[in-house]
Amino acid sequence: MFEGLKLWFLGVAWLVKGDMLEIVLSDLLLIESVGDYIKAYHLDKGRVTGILIRSTLKRIESQLKVHLCLVKCHRAFFVNIKHIEQVKGNSQGLKLMIAGIDFEIPVSRNYSVELKEQMHAY
Repeated sequence: MFEGLKLWFLGVAWLVKGDMLEIVLSDLLLIESVGDYIKAYHLDKGRVTGILIRSTLKRIESQLKVHLCLVKCHRAFFVNIKHIEQVKGNSQGLKLMIAGIDFEIPVSRNYSVELKEQMHAY
């Protein structure tokens, strides 16, 4: 069960069922909202791994925004812009591709300007 979220400069950590799950920020690819859960996709020894955590994106959103490389691109997704490999489409329908992720991440028009600004900042 999710008991807390702790963020520091180089990573994120969740207390899950009494065990601390730590993900180095450079290994975090994206976070997806899945109902009352979030799924954190990250690199673990070079392989993409997804872990389901009992929490909501809304609950942790303000804490994720502390890290400039983590950007909300859709109501259900935060992405690490350092891992974006390709941007498809136009402002009417952008999609992001991240290595090792087998689906396209949608970008809502409401978030496209902020996403582009953050990508140019890196």
